[in-house]
Parts: sequence; C-alpha cells; structure tokens
Amino acid sequence: MEQKLLGISKTAEILGVHPNTLREWDREGKLKSVKTCGNHRRYKLSDIEKMCEETHKKKDSDEIRVAVYRRVSSHD
Repeated sequence: MEQKLLGISKTAEILGVHPNTLREWDREGKLKSVKTCGNHRRYKLSDIEKMCEETHKKKDSDEIRVAVYRRVSSHD
C-alpha cells in the first residue's frame, strides 16, 4: 500500500509551524521526511497525524498544569 505524502508547505500549515521548523525536526529526527529525486521533502500523512496527536496531548497537559497553578495560587 502506498503512503500518502505531503509537501513541506502543506505539512507546516497542518501542524501550525514554519517550514524551517519542519527542516529542524527532520535533522533532529522528530519528524522524518522522505526525499524526492529532486531532493524535496515529503512527509508521510501517518507521521503528520501522529505529530498532531502528540502536540494535542502536550497542549492538554499544559492547560491542565496552568489550571492547577491558577487554582493553587488563588488561595491566599
């Protein structure tokens, strides 16, 4: 089965980051790209979906942490 691949601009738009962030993530191994014959980066849709899930979980965790902090700090 063939994987659906997206270009760097569309991937950046979906993840809400700058294309340079995707290049950095690729170097770090956080979100690997597939290179075309012309050396263009393509990203697997399945990897993008995983990154969205991880980002969403982190965002939820940060919101809970802020809510707890506010709750504790509101008691004087």
